[in-house]
Amino acid sequence: MAKGIHTELTFETAIELSLLEDGGYVKALKDNGSSSPIFDTNEPYRTHFLIEIPVHPVFHDQANDQVGDQVGVQVGDQADDQVNDQANDQAHKLTKEQIKILKYSKIPRSNKDIQEKGLKLKVHSDNFKRHIEPLIEKGLLERTIPDKPTSPNQEYFTTDIGQNTLSIYYKNKDSND
Repeated sequence: MAKGIHTELTFETAIELSLLEDGGYVKALKDNGSSSPIFDTNEPYRTHFLIEIPVHPVFHDQANDQVGDQVGVQVGDQADDQVNDQANDQAHKLTKEQIKILKYSKIPRSNKDIQEKGLKLKVHSDNFKRHIEPLIEKGLLERTIPDKPTSPNQEYFTTDIGQNTLSIYYKNKDSND
């Protein structure tokens, strides 16, 4: 590599390139399905740099499971209360279409199936954005292939929080009838 190139690189870019050499850490993260690292420096001073490596979703879930097992029943009860509170709040804010999606997607379903069979709508990106995407953002619906959201094999299923939200919705509905 020519000498002049190094002087033109920012400190952040130089660090990123050094981690990419010979496959490096960035390639390893990509290969295991992790998110890309985020590089931050205090340009132009170059006194430090920070590399943020997001926790892989699978590891995050495993870590949460282990922490939950170690902490005990009291924290478990508090977490259940928080989940129930969250589900209760969510249940009051859902549209009738979103309730249909959660109910229909107890088993994984494609976007097409959800729109055509679950909602009796034509398949359209606006319908996805209006009805399905908000459920994903709220954690009530999840992708079967989270690291490839546009995969043609993508399906969506109701999460545990989504199931809990449905239960609370129907419980509230029955008590109001």
